[in-house]
Amino acid sequence: MPPAKHNPIDKYGEKYEALHQSIVCNYFDNLLKTSGVDEAENQNAITKIEATEKNIVKLNSSVKWEKFVKAFIIALAAVFFAIGSLYAFIFALTEAKITLLIPVETFIFGALLIWLIIKKITPEIKVLKLNIMRMENLRDEQIDSAKSQVEPLLNLFSGQIPVKLAGKTCPDIKFDEAFDIRRYDCLHRKYGLAEKSDFHSSAVYVRSGEINEIPFCIFKTLNQKWETKTNKDSKTIRFYDYEFDKEGVEQEFERREEVNGSVIEAFPAYFYKSFLVYGSGKDSKPVLITEQIDENLDITGDTNNYRHYGVAEIRKKFIDYNNLYFKTIYHLLAPLLDAPHEQQDFVYLDAYKSNLCCYEHEYRVNQMDKSLFAPPFSATTNILKTRHYASDKENDKILVTAYGFKKIPRTVNVPVLADDNQYHEVPVDSCDYSLVSKETDITIKVRQ
Repeated sequence: MPPAKHNPIDKYGEKYEALHQSIVCNYFDNLLKTSGVDEAENQNAITKIEATEKNIVKLNSSVKWEKFVKAFIIALAAVFFAIGSLYAFIFALTEAKITLLIPVETFIFGALLIWLIIKKITPEIKVLKLNIMRMENLRDEQIDSAKSQVEPLLNLFSGQIPVKLAGKTCPDIKFDEAFDIRRYDCLHRKYGLAEKSDFHSSAVYVRSGEINEIPFCIFKTLNQKWETKTNKDSKTIRFYDYEFDKEGVEQEFERREEVNGSVIEAFPAYFYKSFLVYGSGKDSKPVLITEQIDENLDITGDTNNYRHYGVAEIRKKFIDYNNLYFKTIYHLLAPLLDAPHEQQDFVYLDAYKSNLCCYEHEYRVNQMDKSLFAPPFSATTNILKTRHYASDKENDKILVTAYGFKKIPRTVNVPVLADDNQYHEVPVDSCDYSLVSKETDITIKVRQ
């Protein structure tokens, strides 16, 4: 009897989950050793930071208490002054039939409380706030020092690490170093992957590869669409109206009415979309399968997910993120892991004009400083598109076109019918949006 076939999802819990945990932990330890960061020294710095933060919390608590006491004393002083004023008023009305001692004493007690606030409590609060400022400055200096300690470790991180570790845990998942032109050519000519999207969409992340010779690519795109919102404003008008009194006599009176105007404004909205595409030979006919990915799942390998100034916290973040990344990627690609092996019969071209494909180009430029490409007067997010025009063995030369929108403020006078049966113009502020663009030539190295 042939052995039972294991479901890829079951295999994750049976084998890969614990294996990946071990691989990730070992990889981090090797990175830490390579970086030369002294973990004990860093932990000592973290202990000092935590102690300083505890002192800040205590000082803030003291300030809150002093402010409460100050407010209580102010309220108490107000009571004494009120009592003194009341007795003084009664004394004046009764022509000295009650003793003057009570109002005098209450005014003295109130004055003493105010003196206490001015001479003691307020200076104490100022001293506490000054100490808090000094402790916060000390904490910031300690954090900066700790950051400089771990900088050599952080410099070793890259977006390639989660992919590398995932492939090491599950060798059946073969990721590419980059989404090159050959992988794209196969997905494009054989399976129908679109050649290039319009300027309303740009690839901010791509990761290609193959499983059982089935090509796939994971995308995250930044997209622009048009949405609408309603801008509203109002103004008050005055007019004369008439009514009859009880005697039937017509009376004129002034009325006020608030009239409201609105304008529908179309504006560019931006959103992200993540999806997996892979080739499939359904009924012997190559087709491209697209699977949407939950936007709450981070599949980009962003190293900011585990940046910190403490080695212990960096380790925790690194391990947690890479474990979650592998789990996400594994379950995402499970259908391909379970698919039968496909023998590729695709015939590649003898030569290609570029090294990387258009989606990889977009991904690379989206990792750069966006201000390098921003069009003048653009007041919105910019969509980056690329066009390849030259290459050598190590570089692709591309033209980057950034598309954004210039905001053009305008005021619309909206006619509104009021109760006086007249139209009144209500000025409503709105905006028009005009497309702007900027072209920039750059050179991209094939190997990062």
